[in-house]
Amino acid sequence: MSIAVALVEPQYETNVGYVARIMKNFGYNQLYVINPSFDNEKAAIFATHGKDILASRKISTLDELRRKFDVLVGTTALPAYSRLNIFRNSITVVRLSEIIKDVGVEKDFCIVLGRESSGLNNRECEMCDLIVTIDTKTDYKTMNISHALAILLYEISKSLPELTLSDDKKMMTI
Repeated sequence: MSIAVALVEPQYETNVGYVARIMKNFGYNQLYVINPSFDNEKAAIFATHGKDILASRKISTLDELRRKFDVLVGTTALPAYSRLNIFRNSITVVRLSEIIKDVGVEKDFCIVLGRESSGLNNRECEMCDLIVTIDTKTDYKTMNISHALAILLYEISKSLPELTLSDDKKMMTI
């Protein structure tokens, strides 16, 4: 099993750097960027010890990620408000961590974080197998992508305490 992270159209060096840093904190190192428009050298300032993750990032498309990973996990602050918008039916972070734990070594996952300004659009959500929402318990649901990723990876790490970094494969394995 591997868990990767993808950023859709990242713009802000601060966020990209912090995403790499958070990934390093939790032992993940597969970062994909889709249509990036940030300065990598400026992002490295914010990555701190995650500079290696930033340096090894891969530019991709959502279509390529769809073919590469067994499960794409989209993130959204906007749950479905209508049965007509089934693409935004979402699960909790805890439920996501349970699913990842239950499938064990059988599946490769990619967590897809949307644009800083507008998140994932409906077409992108439709391409994902799961949609996860973090319940902030307030009316203000939108979180910074690095903060949301920290919560996601923390919950996943709680359910998979025996993850170790494989040097030969450079991915998370159980």
